[in-house]
Amino acid sequence: MPLEHDLLTDPFQSVYAVNCRIEGDALHCGALYVEPQNPFQLIRLSDNSASLDVELPDDLVNQSTLKKGWDVKLHIASIHEQVQHSV
Repeated sequence: MPLEHDLLTDPFQSVYAVNCRIEGDALHCGALYVEPQNPFQLIRLSDNSASLDVELPDDLVNQSTLKKGWDVKLHIASIHEQVQHSV
């Protein structure tokens, strides 16, 4: 699995992680955007090569306004590699 990702999003496209790097059990995001009213603390972020389950801090869950941050570090709960199927 690649260690760097330009853009990771959740299935609902309410969380965006930009310019990401995986280091051990942490996902380092150059920028993180979380839409208002996100009720989930454990979020699956994906691109076309991998999916990661990450834990959002309490201050990013159930907020009434858009939250954004720079140079954000998130704990990775699990990693799932995407399987490419040929047709």
